[in-house]
Amino acid sequence: MILPVIVLAGILQKGTPPLPGSRVQTSAIVRPAASTWVQDGWTKVDSAESACLSIAEPPGWYARLSSSHPLAVAAVQSMLLKGIGDRLSIIVGNTAATSSEFGGDPGGGLMSQHTIAMMAVGFTVSGIGGSSWLRHLDAHFGEEATLENVIRKVCADFVCWAPTANAAYLAGVPLLTGHSIDTCLLNAQHELLPVMRLELGMFVPYNVIAFALIPAYARQGTGQVVSLIFAIYLAMRC
Repeated sequence: MILPVIVLAGILQKGTPPLPGSRVQTSAIVRPAASTWVQDGWTKVDSAESACLSIAEPPGWYARLSSSHPLAVAAVQSMLLKGIGDRLSIIVGNTAATSSEFGGDPGGGLMSQHTIAMMAVGFTVSGIGGSSWLRHLDAHFGEEATLENVIRKVCADFVCWAPTANAAYLAGVPLLTGHSIDTCLLNAQHELLPVMRLELGMFVPYNVIAFALIPAYARQGTGQVVSLIFAIYLAMRC
């Protein structure tokens, strides 16, 4: 009784031998081992993650320019975005107007005096000044994205830099367009609070995300994109 059981177990373990005169046929389907499946799967996942990271990274030429000439890149892109924002504010204002006070071309051509003033203030204040301010925050508080550092940077930006930059627009743009100093100061005093309310609703949430998640080299570019929406409203107040 025990011997037949042992023989049967050996046959099941080694496989049934072919009958005499028969040909052994191998399967046409080649199945890789389970370890091969795991390695191939992880390779595909790593390749997909690398592709996503390469897409999320800025172009190489932009990264090189931002590293070698950070102030110049920030100033130029801020100047262009402020000009676009000013033109969009004129279009929005002209569309919403019910009278013909704009005369069909409220900006006075492609490059109006108000647009040039917005671009000039954007070049100096938001471009050179804003980029230098962000670098100062990183140098003073450190680049570590801790909760304490993020709160300090957000509060410092809203209390110190935001009122200064917004007041520079509210007073500087009217001054460059020919208004008196008294009128410019009165405009800054009257319009600063509404602008700061929008600053609180837009830039404070963005700065929390930026200081916590966005690298320093990409922060200036993403901030300028957000400021385009803010520039439309700001231009209407100047």
